[in-house]
Amino acid sequence: MKTFFIKTMGSKALLGLFTGVLGFSSLASAHNDAAYSHDYRAVASNPSWMAGVDGNKRVSELSIPGTHDTMSIRAGDAWQNQTMTLTQQLESGIRVFDMRTRHINNRFRMHHGIIAQDTYFNDVLNDIDSFLAANASETVLFRLRSEHTSENNTESYTQTLNKYLAAKGAKRWVPTNSNPTLNEIRGKFVILQEFSGYAPDGKPYGLSYGAIDKQDDYAMSTNWALYDKWTAVKNHLNKSKNGNRNTIYMNYLSGANGSFPYFVVSGHSSPGTSAPRLATGLTTPGWNSSYPDFPRVSCFIGICTIAFEGTNTLTANYIAHSAYNSGIAGMVMTDFPGKRFIENLIRLNTVADYRELRDARTGKCLDFEGVTPANGKKALLWDCANVAWQKWSYDAKTGLLHNKANPAYCLDNMGQPYAGGGIHMWQCNASNVNQQWNFVGNNLRPKANGYISVDAYGRDNGSQVGLWSNHDGSNQQWSWGN
Repeated sequence: MKTFFIKTMGSKALLGLFTGVLGFSSLASAHNDAAYSHDYRAVASNPSWMAGVDGNKRVSELSIPGTHDTMSIRAGDAWQNQTMTLTQQLESGIRVFDMRTRHINNRFRMHHGIIAQDTYFNDVLNDIDSFLAANASETVLFRLRSEHTSENNTESYTQTLNKYLAAKGAKRWVPTNSNPTLNEIRGKFVILQEFSGYAPDGKPYGLSYGAIDKQDDYAMSTNWALYDKWTAVKNHLNKSKNGNRNTIYMNYLSGANGSFPYFVVSGHSSPGTSAPRLATGLTTPGWNSSYPDFPRVSCFIGICTIAFEGTNTLTANYIAHSAYNSGIAGMVMTDFPGKRFIENLIRLNTVADYRELRDARTGKCLDFEGVTPANGKKALLWDCANVAWQKWSYDAKTGLLHNKANPAYCLDNMGQPYAGGGIHMWQCNASNVNQQWNFVGNNLRPKANGYISVDAYGRDNGSQVGLWSNHDGSNQQWSWGN
């Protein structure tokens, strides 16, 4: 059994006695910068952030927020890693997960080491399936491994897994390569396989977890090992940013053993979201060169306390700095993620802006049949409702107009670039001239024929939107809305 406690550390503990109240005054100050959260609720609302990401990017070219020991919500400070449920994590924007299963009684119970959680793998698959059904632009990746000891089974790990996937595995991505594009895995979940065996089709169950370039220096000897942990995290962030773009990187911010998991990611004296930081026992200017990335707080007459800082805050700050701007962080796994941590990672992906395209004559929105993009669904007008399927993102480089409900689908002129030609939805292909558009003022024109424009034929809901000769009337004028 591991022992967790706030350890003192020899000379540094003595140093704390000399610094007295000044050295530990930070304990009285609340600290909440939104990179860490111990609240039992969704910390953000980012259910479809991947809709704005270029679907041609491969997994290795993405920056993705993730959680370590995703389902470890119970068992106290020593073993707890999360407060949000899986559904809340998905809503907040987390897209990579760490699923640890104990194979027992021919079932997979979610575990953290010896500690059983109150959930099973079918609960995990149900939550993921529901989320992807509602958010087809997204993908979900999860590490899958066997945890603790197997007990009372009459079938192998993969035989049990096959039963789960037969019931709820329709959205599993079946491997075709070792580094898929986002478009290949939108609306699907991807298993990061950390177990032996093959699926019934003879292929792996997903991507190899072992092939990922990882940093997971989790063993903390004392709280004072936190700076070494941060250094490992920072080095791996830089490795991902500057490394081979065909390599998938994963960076664990978490730690345990000689420190509580919440302390490693927050630097806090207790688990609360706004709890004060712990002091290191060092002060400046005497120890000015120590722990340079840790904050200097509670300054008085030129002497400042050096406080601990958690890896969530340090990472959120580091990737937001201009020196890291537009870098690729890879999969970044942590405990108790906060809104700022999640959204700073999302921003690294250069997320596209999706907005309504409104007809100047009626104020109605460019829409299509139904609510889910699919090949052949015809373009039409409809009252604007601030919904994903009425929002579009224009890529000036390719000329494509992506739909937010599923960015893998684009506006397409059906190969009819002439007056009376139709417009519908089709799977995006940047080399397909039917999907290449130019904005000329407020006119939207196919690149294949600059003498015709997108035209709203009528005024009512359901009126066809097609192509017609340029006349610059209000029904050929389109403006960006919400």
